[in-house]
Amino acid sequence: MAIKYKLFIFYILVLFTVLIIIMQNGFDIRLPIDISHRNIINTQERSCFNKINTFCIAYPDRKKKIILIGDSHANSLFNDLRKQLKISDYGLIHTASSYCYYHLGLQIFNPGTKESFCTKEYFEAIKKIIEQNKDSIIVLMARLPVIFSEKYFDNNKGGVENFNGQNNNFGMSFVYDAEVKNKKDLIKQSINDLANNNKIILIYPVPEVGWNVQKLVSDNNTLFIPEKRKYLKLLYNNYFLDYQVYKKRHEESNLFLESFTHKNIFKMRTEEIFCEKKKKKCYIFKNNRILFYDTNHLSHYGTTLVNSKLLSLVKKID
Repeated sequence: MAIKYKLFIFYILVLFTVLIIIMQNGFDIRLPIDISHRNIINTQERSCFNKINTFCIAYPDRKKKIILIGDSHANSLFNDLRKQLKISDYGLIHTASSYCYYHLGLQIFNPGTKESFCTKEYFEAIKKIIEQNKDSIIVLMARLPVIFSEKYFDNNKGGVENFNGQNNNFGMSFVYDAEVKNKKDLIKQSINDLANNNKIILIYPVPEVGWNVQKLVSDNNTLFIPEKRKYLKLLYNNYFLDYQVYKKRHEESNLFLESFTHKNIFKMRTEEIFCEKKKKKCYIFKNNRILFYDTNHLSHYGTTLVNSKLLSLVKKID
């Protein structure tokens, strides 16, 4: 009986411990940065991304729609935005594709793979879906600092993006199929024409990081909690983007977006979500959570912050 009683007490203690772990979302919640799976997962929507004629539509029966246009940064918003719209009057149409913004007559060509992005067929499909869903709100988001500078990001603190051995260069060619041969002029003309019959929200580019954040938080894989805590605290306190580096990098993009004056164009700035001017920093970690999962894409938590602000603006302008 004594042995059975001890086993019973042991099982009760184990069950109690497991329940506490579940309620606390695991022991990682006690660490300086929440590194549980949901916070470091890749937020890219793979099944809908880079589709030309088969755009994904969430809640298709709803009359009012939000149409998401842009590149992989716009794509990052989709999954969380779909969840936040579950109890709402809006459907959601996903048209995001690699490297694209909204620029009719401008294709992006990869000389290495010979692939073309943002083709005439792609934009014709977008125009068709907009025409089929009148009175929709169109949301545009892209990594404009790369499109304009044709350079990936260097944070001046050792975080340098170098994709496919391009040494920080974008590595893509811009092919014009329009009379206008200037990127900014062509984009502005395309968006203003679209705004004549549609309400448009321009989301300002989010800060870039330069470091692969997922790799940073995974570099110390020890199971020894005090050692992991010390390492993550070091990251939380010392890894951030200098505000002036951010401002310089985004100055061209922000000035371009500020130049839009059409009555149907609304602007959503992201700086206040990620940066504190007084502290001269832009955050990679906030509220003990990860804001980015790689060198430039938002984490799950980062997307929730952007989408919450986006939906507040949608309600105001609708």
